[in-house]
Amino acid sequence: MQSFELKNILEIIEIFNFKEEILPKWEFSTDTREKQDSWFIGIKGKNFDGTLFFKQALESGAKGLILNINSLNKTDYELCKTLNLPVIFVKDTLKAYQTIANHHRKNLNCKVIGITGSNGKTTVKEILKTCIQDYFKVVATEANENNEIGVAKTILRADKTTDILIVEMGMRQIGEIKELTHIAEPEIAVITNIGNSHIGILGSKKAIANAKSEIFYSPQLKFILLPKDEKLVYPKSSKHIFFGTAEKLEIYENKINFVYRDHEFSMNTYNHSVINNACIVIDICKELGLNYNQIKQGLSLFSLTKGRGEIIKLNSGAILLDESYNANPDSMKILAKSMSKIPNSKKKILIMGEMAELGEAFLDLYKEMVEEISGLLDLIILQNGENQEILKELFERKKQKVLLINSQQEILEYIQNQKLLKENNILGFKGSRIAKLDELIEKIKNEVGFLLPNLV
Repeated sequence: MQSFELKNILEIIEIFNFKEEILPKWEFSTDTREKQDSWFIGIKGKNFDGTLFFKQALESGAKGLILNINSLNKTDYELCKTLNLPVIFVKDTLKAYQTIANHHRKNLNCKVIGITGSNGKTTVKEILKTCIQDYFKVVATEANENNEIGVAKTILRADKTTDILIVEMGMRQIGEIKELTHIAEPEIAVITNIGNSHIGILGSKKAIANAKSEIFYSPQLKFILLPKDEKLVYPKSSKHIFFGTAEKLEIYENKINFVYRDHEFSMNTYNHSVINNACIVIDICKELGLNYNQIKQGLSLFSLTKGRGEIIKLNSGAILLDESYNANPDSMKILAKSMSKIPNSKKKILIMGEMAELGEAFLDLYKEMVEEISGLLDLIILQNGENQEILKELFERKKQKVLLINSQQEILEYIQNQKLLKENNILGFKGSRIAKLDELIEKIKNEVGFLLPNLV
């Protein structure tokens, strides 16, 4: 693919110095902080406008510019006309970026796997990548790049040698998954679950299911993987399967053995929700042609990352379970139930941060969560935040031992004074990003000391 194809796929308003002999390679950057050696696109978002930083992109080595026509003043516009490199002005640089990504995707020879759902998207992606990377050349979503910019960026990292492209698709509103689907055009579509994440924005689980189901609009769709008992999702394809749940779970401090589709597997985790995600991956791997022995090997090598289930063993012998990356009532229930099943632990303590974006539905969701997890743990510590007083009262009604503590420093002092960091005690940490429980975990690690991951 050549850069002169840009003329055919973009809605160009104006173009300068577009000479084939000086056109940059078919690579694109949206961040002026990165070293530039190809095209820079000045993406315009709600709170930023990359076009305004085109001079920094030039200083970093950009060889071509794609800019918003309405973003520049007259002086900068005239400057762009004099540059000895190609400059393309468009009405909407984000749409241009997505158009380029979709055009690139259509020219790839790989299978594209789209993953959406209320919980578990990143975990499924990471497990799948671990299981297949020895057999395919894989490109997958990095970090939290699962939005309208990140999906395009992920696609553009793939090339002709890519076998599998894994695209994680996040959303907050109706229509966003449809937009991402039109960019990525997945051949394999996965909905991990329909939970309560973003219910405060969308209003109901039915609305969430409709939003997630927009992934079915892919014109390339050949295979759909759905939760077994999900009644709110209606696939538009005859070729779909329902993934089930694991059986015969044997749970240890840092390992779970389980059976799925009559085969035995093992994973280095305490969290049975990860096992449910692994079941999804097993079915995807089978669709991709791997045998069960290859899948078993991949699952055994997978380990959870910081904030998403990492197991931290302190020098004191206590175990920290780090799920600080995000939270909602559904995932909080899963963590509490997982902790309750870990054998040989003396005390189980859950430090629960604020859960965001629950809206007016928060009270019903809290009541359901409290009903299911009360009595499973020795102590729940609530870090102060919105609606945490109400949550404390709900737990107290169910006779669950619970404390509401104002600051992270006070939580740290309490667990130290009460000697809760003793050997074989387990402390779980979970909250939305605004709770910043990762900072509390780092304070504990610094105070007490911890073993390196390969020594746990």
